[in-house]
Amino acid sequence: MTEKNYEKVQSFLNDRSPERVKALRVYALTNQEQASAALRMTIVINVSIPVIFMTLSTQISDGRFWDSVWDLYASAPGGIAIILSTLIAALVVLFIILVWGASRLGEARDIRHLIDLYAAERGIYFGLEDADTFQSE
Repeated sequence: MTEKNYEKVQSFLNDRSPERVKALRVYALTNQEQASAALRMTIVINVSIPVIFMTLSTQISDGRFWDSVWDLYASAPGGIAIILSTLIAALVVLFIILVWGASRLGEARDIRHLIDLYAAERGIYFGLEDADTFQSE
């Protein structure tokens, strides 16, 4: 989180009552949990589905499917380049999606930590029930 964003959060929290800071912490914790779950789902979907597709297509066709795809593109001029560029594009898109999801999770975690630190500075006590995190973390 940049210094400018940190200052925005600090000035926003300065005008809030202790009860509102407690509520904002719950919102931040929920937001962090949702970002974490979204990143997990993104990883599962974007990694598992292509692997499942490749495995099933190989098993169902006894490998003939991939032989046909290879023959189709290998015989065409620039066919290997088409296969490699498609694979590279897919990996780049996957990388961008995962980096974006990880950055959103990092921002959610940073906001929660800023609220916790601000509350500690003001002496706002959340209670023992807030010491634990959500079950899915």
